[in-house]
Amino acid sequence: MERYDSSLQGFPIVDADKNLLGQKNLQFANFRYGLTPCGGYDLGDGNYPSTAVLALSSPLTLTFVRVPKELAQRYLGWRESQGIATSDKRQAYIRYRIRIDGYEGIKSFEGMNSFSFRGKLMRLDVFADQEMMLPLYNQLF
Repeated sequence: MERYDSSLQGFPIVDADKNLLGQKNLQFANFRYGLTPCGGYDLGDGNYPSTAVLALSSPLTLTFVRVPKELAQRYLGWRESQGIATSDKRQAYIRYRIRIDGYEGIKSFEGMNSFSFRGKLMRLDVFADQEMMLPLYNQLF
């Protein structure tokens, strides 16, 4: 996120035009091969794709996160107290709540075979922290 815009009361999203403009698909799973607490994990990419993608019923565009001024001041103060005020570290985390309406089969997505589903984005939440305990913004769809 960029600097706070006090007239619009929120943060413009950095490079939103590259990532969050007219988004038609959401990758919601990315299985990684390797060790688990139960042992080795390998499904074999030839039989089972390692990703799952949801084709959204309506494209998603998110270029601005509306945050009340008081909350924005607390957020910026929190970043400063964490020593990341001027850092390039991730500034916010997004959580998507989705509804899956059906399975479309295995399709190619960005050059990889993926399990493909159709559905709807139900809610989007933006948090200051990775643990998702400090909410900044939410939107219902």
